[in-house]
Amino acid sequence: MKKDKKLPTITLLGQAASGKTNLLTAFLNHNPSWLDLEDGPDFVQNFSVSEMFTSGSEEERAFDYLRTHYASLLAGKEYLLEGTNAARRYGIKMSFHQPAQAKVQKSGWLGIPSLSSSAPAREEELEFSIVDGRGADAAPVEMIQSDDKDATARRQEYRDGMDDSSGFVLFMPLMSDDEGTKAAISQRFLGEITESLRRKREKLGTLPKLQRIALCFTKCERAFMNDGVYAAESATEMARYDGFFRGNAVLSTFRSLLAYSLKDDTFDMRVFPVSTYGFVRNSGSPNFYPWSKSPGLLTRAVDPIDDYAAEPIDDYAAEPIDVYDDIDLSKYKDHFPIALKDDQARSLWRPFNIAPPLLYALTGRITGPVSFSADRALAHISD
Repeated sequence: MKKDKKLPTITLLGQAASGKTNLLTAFLNHNPSWLDLEDGPDFVQNFSVSEMFTSGSEEERAFDYLRTHYASLLAGKEYLLEGTNAARRYGIKMSFHQPAQAKVQKSGWLGIPSLSSSAPAREEELEFSIVDGRGADAAPVEMIQSDDKDATARRQEYRDGMDDSSGFVLFMPLMSDDEGTKAAISQRFLGEITESLRRKREKLGTLPKLQRIALCFTKCERAFMNDGVYAAESATEMARYDGFFRGNAVLSTFRSLLAYSLKDDTFDMRVFPVSTYGFVRNSGSPNFYPWSKSPGLLTRAVDPIDDYAAEPIDDYAAEPIDVYDDIDLSKYKDHFPIALKDDQARSLWRPFNIAPPLLYALTGRITGPVSFSADRALAHISD
């Protein structure tokens, strides 16, 4: 993995299957994921990203891996995906329009409100790198044996990425039945973050200071499965998360980190509910399909030609039988109510709040439809 310490860097951290690579894949390849950046107090417009690599390089192969990953996501075939098996760095260029920031002030003896511009509009462009790796390498469940050279090397690459970073994006699933497991995993990541902070202090002036941590509660669309077409709207209401956050094992584990971020001259921290699958555009329903054979996007691209057997299975079948249907779950199919072509699937897939935590970790801008400050998150932690 090539290192370029000249670029601002953020590192994605999280347990296996927490959604790190899925989110990064959608962010780089699915433009609707940027729309949430047009919301929030520091909203931006005309956002775009582009890849930076040299032809034939390791970086180009890393981006090729994400494009293959995206195609599998879009087709609802995540079972074909191989897990991230190494720490990879992705060089990225982003550009956006920063609108003029207006503030309200009272003028005259009547105190009539008026708008005045506090910052002019401007175009911004920033080159940076994102580090993504294997969750078990950053915070392994078991002790890495000293003779396991590959695992030791992968872990060191991940730690190098953390040390080179000014921002961390931490991923934890919102919905889980096993609070004890979540607490244990969170504790391991807390230890890794604490160690990185220690190394940064010891090499002050050599390693970049940690400036921000975005704590992402992933797969949040599953919290609103019973809301039907109102799910997308529900996901933007801060009060709807009170029940999920109160006594949450992850927030409780990171209590010390959240509290530390409120002190002067430390780092900032913010909590973001996110969903790579998101919600169905123009419908608002959760875009998650719990098909036992291949859970994933509801609005997946399925070729209608491949959707049915060419001939009836038996003499009594009036219609060709859907060869993808799960016989154990008769109400489920392999596709949206109708089979979708690639462009239709892309149009209906609307990720939720996935770009704002990346922009926050990198620049400190607060964008998106919903997020929580550290002090508000602390208020949800029961004593």
